[in-house]
Order: sequence, then C-alpha cells, then structure tokens
Amino acid sequence: MHDIAFKGLTFAHAGWTAPSEPAGFAAAWSMYLRPGKGDDSKLLTVPGNVAFRTAERITFQGNRFVHLGAQGLEFSENSSHNTVDGNVFTDISDGGVVLGALPPDTKGTDRGNRVTNNRVHRTGADHHASSGIWDAGSRETTIAHNQVDHVPYTGILSGPAEDVRGLMSGNRIVGNRVFATNRLLADGGGIYLRGEQGTSYADGAVVSGNAVTDSAYGTWNVGIYTDDSSTWITVRDNAVHSYRASIGGCSEDWGDRPVQNVRFHGNFWDDTVPDWLPRRSYPGGWPPAPDCGDPRTSSSGRTPC
Repeated sequence: MHDIAFKGLTFAHAGWTAPSEPAGFAAAWSMYLRPGKGDDSKLLTVPGNVAFRTAERITFQGNRFVHLGAQGLEFSENSSHNTVDGNVFTDISDGGVVLGALPPDTKGTDRGNRVTNNRVHRTGADHHASSGIWDAGSRETTIAHNQVDHVPYTGILSGPAEDVRGLMSGNRIVGNRVFATNRLLADGGGIYLRGEQGTSYADGAVVSGNAVTDSAYGTWNVGIYTDDSSTWITVRDNAVHSYRASIGGCSEDWGDRPVQNVRFHGNFWDDTVPDWLPRRSYPGGWPPAPDCGDPRTSSSGRTPC
C-alpha cells in the first residue's frame, strides 16, 4: 500500500484480545509477550489498532486515536517514508505510535519515516510498560516537535526490544516536549535509548533540542536515559530537570554490553542522583557493579559525560 493520506478522521473503539489467550497479560518492556516460554522466535508485540506493513508514503495528519485497546498506530515490516503529523493519541491501552522492526522480527529496512507535531498523552491505560512513541528499529527516522506527557512509563523510546544489531542508523529525536512520564512504573525515562544506534557518530542517533522535565516519580527514572549497550549517540542542547536522574543509565559490563560512544554537549541539567545511588566523579546516575559498570570512554578518548 502506498501514497494514501488520512486526514481529519477519528479512529476509536477497537480492542485486542490476546491477553485473554495463553500468552497472558502484556507486561514486558515496552509491551511484548513471550508465549513461547523463552523462545524468542515467538515473541509477540502489541499491534497497532491501525496498522500498516510494507507501506510507503502513507500520511496521517490531523487525526484522533482514542479509546483503543492496543497500540494506536503501527508502521512495520519494511514500511518507509511515511508521515505521522499533527495527530492526537489518548486513552489507549498501550502506546501511541510504534514503528520499525517489531519482535519477533530481527531484520528490516524501515527508513525515512517522520513522527512530528503530535500530542501523545494518557496512553498505557491498561498495559503500563508501554511507551508513548516507540521506534523499535529503523533508519533515518525523525521524531520531532511532539508533546508526550502523562504516560505510565517511557515517553519516547528508541531501540530494539532485544540486543539486535544493525537495525538503526541516522535517527533524530529533536525538539520534543516530554514531561510527566513514569507516573506508575520505574526504570524508564523521558527519552530512552538502548542498543546500537549506528556505526559511528556520523550515522548514529542525535537527541537534540528537547525539553524533558517534571517526572521525579518512583525510585529510578532518567530524563535522557542511555541504557544497556547504547552506542553511537550524540546528546546536545537539551534541557532536562526534575527527574530522579537527569542523565545516565546502566552500562552492562556482563556480556560485554557497555554504554559507550555517547557524547553530551551543550545540555542543561540539574544533575540529580537518587539517595541510594553513589555519586560518580562524572555527571549523571550510573548504578555501580555488580549489575552495572562505568560507561566506556568514547572513541575520542573523552568520557561519555
């Protein structure tokens, strides 16, 4: 399907019944299930109530997605150059927008999609570990000028569900307003990144010009969260405050999956650290061993903070 525009419509009152089946309730990280009891080939992602696969140049502009029982809108399975602009997503059981290679897929050529100028709020009504916007693995994607607020877990998530390499490059998370995240669950963030985001700073992720604030809930949540195995990320010119930790993450030394090759430049943050977390010599909240380690130095020889 290609070259179709949907404008000024309301998508509402659709359900999703998989939690009534043996797989059970969708409670895993950003909403996927493991019905295969450890068999990752049988992972099941919460689908979009409005879903496009292998779609190109589809436009959603000025629509409302409300009272839905799964994700709001999905673009996956090699969907490229699609635009989601100026829509409202609210009162949805799971997340608002999901795109890219979704579990159990580990490959895909989703590229050039744009998620811009949307309002995503009060999502995750039933499946609380969802994210307002989730890029599960794509290239040259732009997530810009959205407002994401009042969500139970993460606002904007960029990264694959598992430790899948080679899916992501050239993505931009720019100029978003994110607040009131993690209102029910801990260990998430305003803008959360994980995994391999490129092969160098030149084609890695850029997180720039975002305002991420007012979410100091629970024991552990991070404004701009570069978590396990995050690499090739530039974080610049953002304002982050009033989180349990403004920046940081878990650098997973076990399995050789550290946070590395992350550059921070020109940001404002209040450098808060939870009481239970020892303060390091560099900014941010970074849990120590045995669960986590120090983030590695960048290729330029400077520490990532």
